[in-house]
Amino acid sequence: MSEVDVNIMKVIFQTDAEGMTTGFNARYEFVERPPKRERCGQNLTTSSVTGGVITSPSYPKQYLPNTTCDWYFSSSRVDSVFLVNLEKFNLEGSIQNHGCPGASLRIYMEHSTQAEVELCGNTLRTEQYVSKYNFIRIRFTTTSKSTSSSYSGFKIVWTEIMGDRGHCAGFQCKENSYCISSKLKCDGVLNCGKNDQSDETSYCEYK
Repeated sequence: MSEVDVNIMKVIFQTDAEGMTTGFNARYEFVERPPKRERCGQNLTTSSVTGGVITSPSYPKQYLPNTTCDWYFSSSRVDSVFLVNLEKFNLEGSIQNHGCPGASLRIYMEHSTQAEVELCGNTLRTEQYVSKYNFIRIRFTTTSKSTSSSYSGFKIVWTEIMGDRGHCAGFQCKENSYCISSKLKCDGVLNCGKNDQSDETSYCEYK
């Protein structure tokens, strides 16, 4: 299929002097213009912020069909990695049964066009992921087949884990031992990952 707004298409048939066969038979058709896709997402570098929350559009209300959201996270610190914790997750579909025709969340652990993780449904085998390098990309996609009326989408907490080299210059998480920025301590967000609330304990004095 051509790109949208293209009004010409060229088909080139080329032969050489080797062999001979029956050729080909092709069919073409004009189709309706696909619906415009809604775009969202963000480019985030840890020079300004080292953790935060991203959600599906309109969360916790239902998300819309024909949507693509891309979030890119990168750090100037080569020994850093990223923690992605799926706090809330409720999409249509099922990886185990019918796949993700209506909505999916994909996680790219490195600079690649191939996602290492694809998620949908509401039952997760793993609720958190750690990138391999100082880069991670998250893509949320819905199609025209989406029936999102009873699905709330997702809420994800992301955090830069700094390489400590034997000494953490920020805050050391008590259970998971991650080294995170001290600015994330007592910010109202659980940045230490699953089953670790040490950055948001009782000594925090929230306003």
